[in-house]
Amino acid sequence: MKTILYSLYTKSPVIISDSSGDLNMVSTKSYIPANNLIGALASSYIKEAKLRTDTAHLDENFYDWFLSGKIIFQNAYPVITNSKELSYPIPFSLQYEKLDPEKVHDLFFGGDVDKQTKQFNSIGLFKDNELSTISIEKKLNPHHEVDRSTGAVKQSVFFNYESIKEGMQFNGIIDIPDDMYNKFEAFLKSSNFINLGRSKNTQYGKTQLFTYSYNDRPTVELKDKNKFTLELISDTIIYNDNGFSSGSFSDLERQLKLKFGDNIKIENQMLRTVQVENFVGIWNLKKESEIAFAAGSSLLISNCNLSNDELSKSISTGIGERINEGFGSLRLLGNCNTISINDKNKVTEESLPSGINSDTINRIRKIVLAKIEEEVKLKAYEVKIPKGKLKNSQLGRIEILIKKAANEDNFINEINNIRDTAKEKYKSCHIGNSDFLKFLTEREYKNKINLKNLISEKNKEYEKIQNPLIRPDDTQYEFNITKLFLTTLLVAIRKNNKGGN
Repeated sequence: MKTILYSLYTKSPVIISDSSGDLNMVSTKSYIPANNLIGALASSYIKEAKLRTDTAHLDENFYDWFLSGKIIFQNAYPVITNSKELSYPIPFSLQYEKLDPEKVHDLFFGGDVDKQTKQFNSIGLFKDNELSTISIEKKLNPHHEVDRSTGAVKQSVFFNYESIKEGMQFNGIIDIPDDMYNKFEAFLKSSNFINLGRSKNTQYGKTQLFTYSYNDRPTVELKDKNKFTLELISDTIIYNDNGFSSGSFSDLERQLKLKFGDNIKIENQMLRTVQVENFVGIWNLKKESEIAFAAGSSLLISNCNLSNDELSKSISTGIGERINEGFGSLRLLGNCNTISINDKNKVTEESLPSGINSDTINRIRKIVLAKIEEEVKLKAYEVKIPKGKLKNSQLGRIEILIKKAANEDNFINEINNIRDTAKEKYKSCHIGNSDFLKFLTEREYKNKINLKNLISEKNKEYEKIQNPLIRPDDTQYEFNITKLFLTTLLVAIRKNNKGGN
């Protein structure tokens, strides 16, 4: 067997569907499951080899690489950008103090039981007796539902996609039989860009794949190999005697004794079960849901007579079913009570002063801009103009000029170029101490709008979210607001002429 390290860089948001209790929410996993990678690579090979999807299994390479189980793919977990290291779920047995998150306790090796502790439930990198917790950045994307029969958007029917943000890196490994290595490695290098996850044919799922030869697969170096923590670093499917997936501890224990010897004792265990299912593109269906022991589940093993080399070999082959799809991966850990937290290498979300993510702030900004537009319209309706002084044809001419104008200077030039007889009509209509022509040509409408004050007020109102929320130096935006004000004013004048309010 030879091992390849693969790195996936998200070039667009990626959705790896996860179960969610909300019908209007599609959640995403925080890692790249191996079966998603297998599916993406299989699709890439079908295109490259110009195969038919319904007969691809007849191709020798396709069968050997993706169906036979000879090549073992492992899940890819988030890592610090540009790193060639591997991170994994933090074991449930390793917990931190609620009141002092920097203090870590290994509950299997006499952790302080007097302290209230919490599970990490995250990904971590162990290095030089330090633990770096690694989080990934996610974003929420609103979408409208589409009527498939017409292609039109269904009004008021919307849902949200949670996605892994672009710019994240995930690392994993692939074990390849020696006789397949050269061909498969060449194929991986040709598959530089692949699409992963949900909606991958639209705006999601674009990733870049890099591969490296990997000779640093961890070997077991336990100080006390007769007492260690065995962690399931991926979801693990164990079948019972009847051939069904099981969440029973006794079935897991039976498998562990087959792997590590009948004489081992399981002194303690912290297990959790989950339901696993995945979508198979060629079937256009999901695989049957199965019970699995969750990644991070931990067992304290003692009385193991295997040597370190034998232990290394045992964990490299995994445990349970569908190992080639990333299930059943293992690692061994010793006493972790001396582990310290290293936040220097922690991958964190892009921080904002308010702690609100950027996608939410953009939505709030749009809402506030809409509020400004409503207030500008109200200001236009408040302008007092004598009834019947301007005809609809004269109002229509101004409306055409404002809509055609590329910018404010262009609009003022067009007003100045109209015929003198028309100018006299506009001069005869007064707005306060000014006439309508002067109101336009000397830009007196700006005093009515007072856009800078409006923006300043909104920025002050929402400064706890982001300061400034709106930047007032966009001339195009200012002209758009001017157009909105003037066209609304013309509508108000027409209504006034008809005797309406």
